[in-house]
Amino acid sequence: MYGHAFTATMAGGPGCEGVPSDALEALISRELAGEVGTAIAFLLPLVRDVFGPDLKLIHLRRDKDTCVRSLVAHAHIRPEVFVGFTDWDAEAENTPPTAVSVGEMDEATWTALPIKDKMGWHYDHFHRVVESHRHLFRDVLDVRTEDLNDPATMTRIRHFIDPAWESDVTAAYLNRADMVNFLDFEPKQAMLFNHLFRNYDWNRACRDPLYAFSFFPRRVIFGCRSVETLRGETETTRLFKRELLAVAEDIVKLLNDPNPKEST
Repeated sequence: MYGHAFTATMAGGPGCEGVPSDALEALISRELAGEVGTAIAFLLPLVRDVFGPDLKLIHLRRDKDTCVRSLVAHAHIRPEVFVGFTDWDAEAENTPPTAVSVGEMDEATWTALPIKDKMGWHYDHFHRVVESHRHLFRDVLDVRTEDLNDPATMTRIRHFIDPAWESDVTAAYLNRADMVNFLDFEPKQAMLFNHLFRNYDWNRACRDPLYAFSFFPRRVIFGCRSVETLRGETETTRLFKRELLAVAEDIVKLLNDPNPKEST
């Protein structure tokens, strides 16, 4: 979707000229209940053509200052995702449009802006695009990101999607490293930290004491990418195995303890 959105934007169209409809029809075959992301905003006319005006649109808007800080940190981690916003000079398809690509600024003016201001423009431009296309859909719901902690907001979203949906939904928090300043890391360090924690559900961790125990070993294995990497860390792997088995044994003992309240 990002590649198609970029192509459409660079072509100067409202978001759908020249984009093959099978790009979105493929989503139907995957039987997705929904699609989330910024790129889809630039394709909303095509989304409407493929899915019809009864598709429900939720416009989620985060506090601008908070969002801009997050975008700046994300660009530090992965500058290749923000070509035109960062100093990354390689070509990329999956990148947001810039003020230059949509004809709002000349190259020199845009380049002179600090990245914070570029991300501020990106924030405003994205929401302008969504607002310009919302009339294409019969049902549109506006939600503030900060209100997702409110059970009433979750109920409102549930009933908007399906009035018969009565079961509670517990919000999952990903990319929730609020106390971490990614700009304090070198880019490679920031990428590693982000890799380890971006999909860590802090809410589930608070409810499920075994969640972290299962999450991080799998994340470490996934991050190694190859058997050779593991074999190259022989001593670390040996220690990891010993610690993992020791924790597992303690959990089993606790589960079998007839007096768990007296356990230490």
